[in-house]
Amino acid sequence: MRNWTRTARSVVMAAGALAALAACSGDSHMSGPDAVGRVALRSVSPANGVTGVSITMPMAMTFSGPMGSDMEKYVVVHEGAVAGPAVAGRWNWSTDRRTLTFTPDAPLKSRTTYVIHMGGGMRGQNGMPLDYAQCAALGGRSVPGGMMGGGMGMMGPGWQGADGGYGMTFTFTTA
Repeated sequence: MRNWTRTARSVVMAAGALAALAACSGDSHMSGPDAVGRVALRSVSPANGVTGVSITMPMAMTFSGPMGSDMEKYVVVHEGAVAGPAVAGRWNWSTDRRTLTFTPDAPLKSRTTYVIHMGGGMRGQNGMPLDYAQCAALGGRSVPGGMMGGGMGMMGPGWQGADGGYGMTFTFTTA
């Protein structure tokens, strides 16, 4: 009986690892049973890959449900790449906590690439982590952190995004 319990537990753990592997892919469109009750990103403005963006345009992220308190601390706009300097500015939530808007303190640099980086620690108001499945549909790249990802480093650097970050990234270039 004891061996059966250990075998059953191993099968469940292996199935969970395969689901995590699929969810960690930047091309993943899976939203398995863990997605139930999770808030998802619905839109990002400017959209991923867009060029010719106004240097004074605010950025906005809209979610399918209300986000938790202080989640703006997990979002950074970087100049150049995820490892690039952070852009100074103000974050504001809509009253329903479904839209987060970033307004830079100064105009962005012309003909420069920027990255909107939404860290893996973001959670909905219900405490559940974000559902990353919609990220690829929006043109972004997602690398969830956590046990199988970078949060505990269990699987090594291969589970980290090529840019060194976890979470979701969206790039755009100014005019």
